[in-house]
Amino acid sequence: MISEKLIQNLKDAGIACSDSAEHLSKFSSDWSKLTSEEPLLVVFPKTTEEVSAVVRACKDEGVAIVPAGGLTGLAGGANAKEGTVSLSFEKLNKVFDFDAVGKTLHCGAGVLTEELLDRCESEGYRFPIDLAAKGSSQNGGNVATNAGGLEVVRYGMTRANVMGLKVVLADGSILDLTRRLEKHNVGYDLKQLFIGSEGTLGLITEVVWKVHPKSQASAHVMLPLQKPEHVSELLKRIHSASINIQRFEFVDTNSIDLVEQTHAGVKCPLESGSGVGCLILEFFDETEKRIEDWLAGLFEDGLIEDAVVPKSAAEVQNIWKVRELVSESLSAGKHLWKEDLSVPLGRLSEFLAWLHKDFRAEIASGKLYLFGHVGDGNVHVNIGSTDEQQGFDEQKTEQRPKLMDYVQSLGGSHSAEHGVGMLKRDLLDNYLSDVEKDVMAKLKLALDPDNLLNPGKVTSTNSAVK
Repeated sequence: MISEKLIQNLKDAGIACSDSAEHLSKFSSDWSKLTSEEPLLVVFPKTTEEVSAVVRACKDEGVAIVPAGGLTGLAGGANAKEGTVSLSFEKLNKVFDFDAVGKTLHCGAGVLTEELLDRCESEGYRFPIDLAAKGSSQNGGNVATNAGGLEVVRYGMTRANVMGLKVVLADGSILDLTRRLEKHNVGYDLKQLFIGSEGTLGLITEVVWKVHPKSQASAHVMLPLQKPEHVSELLKRIHSASINIQRFEFVDTNSIDLVEQTHAGVKCPLESGSGVGCLILEFFDETEKRIEDWLAGLFEDGLIEDAVVPKSAAEVQNIWKVRELVSESLSAGKHLWKEDLSVPLGRLSEFLAWLHKDFRAEIASGKLYLFGHVGDGNVHVNIGSTDEQQGFDEQKTEQRPKLMDYVQSLGGSHSAEHGVGMLKRDLLDNYLSDVEKDVMAKLKLALDPDNLLNPGKVTSTNSAVK
């Protein structure tokens, strides 16, 4: 039961609360559906000061807080725990200002990614984070998980595009880091502590984003990928020719087939054949002649046998649907095992070749689906199955360590852009060094000694902080 004193304190502070069955169910889990525990209460603060009031009231009663953005996460980072309060950021949804001279945008944590993309577009600029979940994801959640997306190859991850933050700490104090300075050397860069921390060190309420000049010319190309090693060669040729690349995406043949089966009207214009899949590229500020010459070189050297260069907006939209609808198509299946992995670009072809041949051969239950942002080394590995749950779970238990060990051997990461949440805490135990785990635990204890901010997330299962 939630304390009547806590509810009264929140009401006295003018903070909207709900314990309706609808809200408790909605805020029990993000898209991962890892757990089904419901919070005691959901609160909807409208300002940083109200978030501070929530934190102070919960601290007084010893009640933990689970921050919840758009609930589009895939690692259980926003999943409620029994006896907690879920804090929704959806009412912190103001865009405070857009500075075209300083190239910054200041907004509340609850503003949707798509709204910021549209606002920057209207101002003649480009917002750096573009996600398949942009219509639902909130920008504060993007910061809390250090989101990547489709254009990391050009703009970098979220942490490369955040100029300032406002954060409520575990004691309710407000840390204002919203300076808009390119140069500010006064010791530790505190904002970086909170980017990617998934609300375990502090609650992000406002963000100052860097925005970028809008590209003047753009071209889209779909290429067949006949051999995994061709990915590295294509990237090398893009870099050596100084081609301006904005997106470099991969979709394997199983994923292409699945999208076509589940979405009428979406058709890959390339014949998938016996190859690995296809690559979808977007260039910026390039002439048509430069792209044609680059493609001609690929044909001459036998790296590609076909290419699609869409001319109309409808054709462009179609080829990107082949990529962007993969996750949605997979979600329609019976059982799904998802991993979000990255490896150094120099080992990418090796990783894809191993997945395509060796790991695929180990999958007895279901099909292997590969796609992702290979231009920055990120591959989403998915196994979808309609077989019995027990056999599928046994396969995951057996094969997951093999997959993770191989990623580790390549110097890769077991969480490229989806965060740790609840899903990957065990991987921290196995694949982070003792020193890394110790430093993370010390930071958590220093900033949240009572473990009241998003407990059970991110930190190692063996750390002093649970």
